[in-house]
This record gives sequence, C-alpha cells and structure tokens, in this order.
Amino acid sequence: VNYFAAVNSGQPRSGTITIGGKTFSVFQNGTPTGTTQGCSYPLQSVNTQSFNQDGTNKAGGTTGLVRFLTNLTCAWTVTVVYPPGMGSGWITAEPLAGSGNGAVSFTVARNSGNARQGALLIAGQNVAILQDGVPPAPPMPPTPPAGTPAIATGGVVNAASYASGGPPNGLAQGSFFSIFGSSLGPEEPASGGYPLPANLGGVTVQILSGGNTYNAYLVFVSAGQINGLLPSNIPPGAAQMTVVLNGRTSAQAAIQISPTSFGAFFQIVGGNNVAIAQNVASATDYPLNLPSLPAKPGQIVILWGTGLGPINGRL
Repeated sequence: VNYFAAVNSGQPRSGTITIGGKTFSVFQNGTPTGTTQGCSYPLQSVNTQSFNQDGTNKAGGTTGLVRFLTNLTCAWTVTVVYPPGMGSGWITAEPLAGSGNGAVSFTVARNSGNARQGALLIAGQNVAILQDGVPPAPPMPPTPPAGTPAIATGGVVNAASYASGGPPNGLAQGSFFSIFGSSLGPEEPASGGYPLPANLGGVTVQILSGGNTYNAYLVFVSAGQINGLLPSNIPPGAAQMTVVLNGRTSAQAAIQISPTSFGAFFQIVGGNNVAIAQNVASATDYPLNLPSLPAKPGQIVILWGTGLGPINGRL
C-alpha cells in the first residue's frame, strides 16, 4: 500500500492508516515549537525505536535514549505524542525541556493489549516508538460434529500392562492394544470372532506409517474402549492412529511401533498389581499363581502378556 503525506507548513502532526484490521501510525515533522529561532537540533539517535511487549528495548536495556546537538543557548522542549487509538500515558520521558545539547531518556510501560505506537516530539522532530502487543491466541480448532470419535490424551496403550503406546517403547508389531476415549464405537458393545475383522460395529482403526495405511484387527468395540491387534507388517517407527466410526474420523493419536515391547496382563491382589500367571500343576490343572499359591521350585509357569514381536500369518 502506497501512501502520501501532504506538505506540512504548520505544527508537527500524526495520523493513522488501518490496513487489514491493523493500524499504522504516520508521524510528520513540522515547524519546531519551544525552540530558539535560528537554532538547529540534529538528532544523533535513530528516529525509530522498538520495544517488546514487556517494555524491553529491542536494541538492549529497558530504556530508550535520544541524543541531539545544538548550541548552548538554544532552547528545546519534548512532547509525548499518542496517535488516535494508541492509548496514552505509557511512554514516560525526561527531561521535557532544556537548552544546549540534549539527551532524553524514556521508558515504555508493559503492554497487555494490541501493538501500539507513539512518538517523542523533540524540537519539532518525531522519534517513533513502536511496541509489540500480546500475541494473538491461536484459533480454536473447529468443534467436531457430535458422535465423532475422540481418542483421550494418552489413550492408546498396551492392552496388558496399560503402558503408553507412545515413545520410547510404544506398541510392538502384532501386539494387542487398547484405545480409550469417547464416541469410539457403538453404545452396545460388540466382540469379534476369528478370523478377527478389520471392521466391527461400524468401527475401523487405521494406522498411518511411512505413507501407508494399515487396518488393525478388532477384538472388542464400545463407546469408551476398543481392543485390537496391530498388524505385524507395520514398520517400526513413529506412526499415527485414528478411529473411524460410521464415516467419522477421530483426530490422530501419535504412537510408536517397536519390534518388541512386552507387557504382562495383571490383576489387583491385596492392593498390589500382580501379573496374571498360571502354575502348571498337571496336564489339566492350571491354577493362578498368587501370593497364597506360589509356584513350586522347578514348576512350569505360564505368563500372560503381549508384545513379544510380530507373527507370521493372521488371526
């Protein structure tokens, strides 16, 4: 946008230009006021100074300084200028008058609003002061339609241990996993039979990895929880998981695919997490291994878990 300022034969003045909802100040010098006739006041400092939102001078320090030269008998004054819409009182300067060479120090108050601009009018010359405002809040993401699946934060876990499906260990290739959230599946829970389906109750679970999309095998689906099995051919590394319910897709949840990441199924016994294991007492007797029924020396124990690695074939 080009703009033009008319010749000014009067007092210094300022105005604003609003472009795309943002306001820019224009300062124009004029006939010096409060000065001694015949004197000149050349500035020895930059005529634009910028400050951060907290009032810190971007050139360093917390204050600004404007220097100018003139003869010992030449008087001068300083006025703080605030264009329309830029507030007032947030620039403090001293001294506001004197004679001879000058050094005007000023400070800028903390800004809790939009970016703003002002100026020091020194012997008819403007020194613009620009200050950042509070960064705008990021736009709120659109609210998904009612019934859209939503995976809870940290809601993808190892189905046995409930360990996080994210880095560093994540979920093993071919392992069982669980997803927790809302509107994940039908209100009436559904269970899959063998061979395990990729679509159950209108639900599919997709894993995006390396530009390819893989469908998980589903064991159980409900509104708040999904249990499934990862395909063994998903390559190790970072991946994204989504839930699709009747054509509506959840936001992506970041997961990590690993060659192995074992988790043991467990139960709570006496307030403690105890791994689910069975003592092999005979060919037909497999009692649970419990503190009250430990394995005997040399006895085989079956430990239940998932995440030992990929398998060949499909369940």
